[in-house]
Amino acid sequence: MEAVFRLLIAEDEEATARLLKTFLEKAGYQTTSVSNGGAALEAITGPTPPDLVLLDLMMPVMTGMEVLERVKSQGQVDPVVILLTGMDDGQTRVQALSMGADDYVTKPFHPKELLARVKTHLRLKRLRDDQQLRNQQLEELNARIQRGFHQALRTMSEVIETFEDDLGGHCRRVAELARELSTNMGLEAEVVNQIDYAARLMDLGLIGVPREIAKKHEKAMTGGEWQLYRHHPELGAEIVRNVEGLDEAARFIRHHHERYGGGGFPDDLAGEKIPVGSRVIAVATKFDHLMEEARKAGDEHPEQVLFNLLKERRTNLDPKIVEVLRRKVLPARDVPIHERRLSLPELQEGMRLSRDVKTVDGRLLLATGVLLTGPYIAKLINHDRILPIVHDIFVHAPQ
Repeated sequence: MEAVFRLLIAEDEEATARLLKTFLEKAGYQTTSVSNGGAALEAITGPTPPDLVLLDLMMPVMTGMEVLERVKSQGQVDPVVILLTGMDDGQTRVQALSMGADDYVTKPFHPKELLARVKTHLRLKRLRDDQQLRNQQLEELNARIQRGFHQALRTMSEVIETFEDDLGGHCRRVAELARELSTNMGLEAEVVNQIDYAARLMDLGLIGVPREIAKKHEKAMTGGEWQLYRHHPELGAEIVRNVEGLDEAARFIRHHHERYGGGGFPDDLAGEKIPVGSRVIAVATKFDHLMEEARKAGDEHPEQVLFNLLKERRTNLDPKIVEVLRRKVLPARDVPIHERRLSLPELQEGMRLSRDVKTVDGRLLLATGVLLTGPYIAKLINHDRILPIVHDIFVHAPQ
């Protein structure tokens, strides 16, 4: 059974109010009557606001225009408003409609005509309300899907972290840099997201490779070990492809070990035949490896890291993407060697934050300069379980 529409009659002329109440209730509507603007405003903004208001323009306490202005400015409720007036004034009509009135009826009115207008406006309101409800339901459904999607990403990321101590942190650092690179390249938002996902999960296929082999440098592997290792991008891509919405990320994962000059694996692609996401990830991966080597060596000259990266243009890396890193990303990033980039599991009490920590939706969790304690670290871990902390944590390195 459909809900009965609630109508408010705000009219100080008793005979007119009685006429309105009679034929509207006969048409099946539930009505309430008030005789001044103050009472009308109170009824409209009260706990059970009306669906439609028949609002007389000239009333004591507050005029109809004043009531309309207050209701629209507060924005708490949005009933249909039909202004009633004895003045057939074009300027007043334009003012009322521009202030948000849905209709304007002059007195004396014909009950059947007014009833037809009421029915039309309420039908349109029902359509708007239904559409708003559907939009809300779609938003809630999308939020549930996104929570499930992020949970799948988190689960796969946790698998990577269990494989090797710093592998998860490496993938997150690469993902952050890959996102900055692809954004500065002007790629579409969804492509940027797929590159981010691919970078976080790029080494998932290593679960099919014995750890002692995966830890070796490629040149130190035997022929059999190499054949096993070179298939890990294919395995990772197949796993990720099973998650709905990650087909493109899976393609980027498959080709992230290809080389710009050829000779990579698994398909020996070269140049722009390599997917753009894979080329971005390759640059970000190499930069992160070089930065980590510089930190371990105590190198205080990050310029050397960039110099070593530039040497691999055209052979292993896309020179255009390297230039984006050099000219756009690094100057804005300003990541000094004395600053450490850590994943959540790497945090320890006594470390001091060198940058703000925020959730994926931009919410500040901890500010720059905070000294990490056990409770603070637990807070970050708990928040990450509910709403991911996309970027790694930056702390001051010991001097």
